[in-house]
Amino acid sequence: IRKETGPENMAQLVEVLSPGSSRATLILAGGKEVHLNDSMHLEIKEQMAMIKVKGDEVYYSEDAEYADSSDLQPSINKVVTSRGGEYKLVLSDGTKVWLNADSRFEFPSKFVGQERCVYVEGEVYFEVAKDVSHPFVVTTKQAKVRVLGTSFNVRAYEGEQEMVTTLVEGKVAVSDSLTKREIHPGEQAVCMLAE
Repeated sequence: IRKETGPENMAQLVEVLSPGSSRATLILAGGKEVHLNDSMHLEIKEQMAMIKVKGDEVYYSEDAEYADSSDLQPSINKVVTSRGGEYKLVLSDGTKVWLNADSRFEFPSKFVGQERCVYVEGEVYFEVAKDVSHPFVVTTKQAKVRVLGTSFNVRAYEGEQEMVTTLVEGKVAVSDSLTKREIHPGEQAVCMLAE
């Protein structure tokens, strides 16, 4: 970016972005915020889940105390990365999730019901744990991506008019308000935000 201050005085403004570092904010269902970084080690017990932070990863596992509590609803947690931040999570079903910079990811502490549903704003890469009887569903403002077990990327940043799903391995079905389409490895599906 150039900013001209006069014909003889020209200053160049350069923004240098280093590779993303492992930092994010974990927002628990009750509103408590935990600032994550790559040197942090802690355990957090919440309803139906045990959260372990080990360096640059967050692991969710089922809390044995609630293993047979089918009447309880899991809490919905969020991980938010800032500009220049990134983070990795391992969900309670074993699905691995990588958040890119300036992204928001909402997910339950434990998956219950027939579908494993999560919400994305920004860019997230998934390696979904296979479970044929419980499809994994990623929702964005533009569309939904439904998978059984695969590796794929979803890009749906706030302010952009499209959501792009890129499939690495497996098969996914992408649907918006008008269409539903399956894509195969190496293909992309682009969904436009409805006006």
